Amino acid sequence: MTPLKATPAAESARAAAAKRTDEPTKPRGKRRVSMSVINFWLDATILGALLLLGWESATLQFIFPAPTLAAGWTLFGLTYDQCRDIQFATLCTFAFGILVHVMLHWNWVCSVIATQILRASERPDEGMQTIYGVATLIILLHVIGAGLILALFFIHRPPPV
Repeated sequence: MTPLKATPAAESARAAAAKRTDEPTKPRGKRRVSMSVINFWLDATILGALLLLGWESATLQFIFPAPTLAAGWTLFGLTYDQCRDIQFATLCTFAFGILVHVMLHWNWVCSVIATQILRASERPDEGMQTIYGVATLIILLHVIGAGLILALFFIHRPPPV
């Protein structure tokens, strides 16, 4: 009697089963959340903040009367000034979300600028990318600050009545 030959599929299944039993089981640590999931939820939050900001802005522009005539008017129990404060808080939340979004993609931003716009042969290393990022943030904050200082010089109080 001749022994039966095992098919290649049966041999590979038997080898896989033997390998599974021979390997020590690895302790399972905390599962990391993928960057794709983090980016998705960050983008969804930014979109939500943008929609809320749009609704708040349209409400203040089209629903409320002009700010000088809005005394006593309320929406959901909030005055015009309170709604404007909430609008500014939403704007800050939106801006923070955009900042985090750009920070998470900073490597890509630097790569595109270096290779596609500046036509450099290689992209800057991590240290230089960090310096560029901090410098960009400082420049943007200075531009905003300069605009606020300029507004301080040009705002005028109405003449006394």
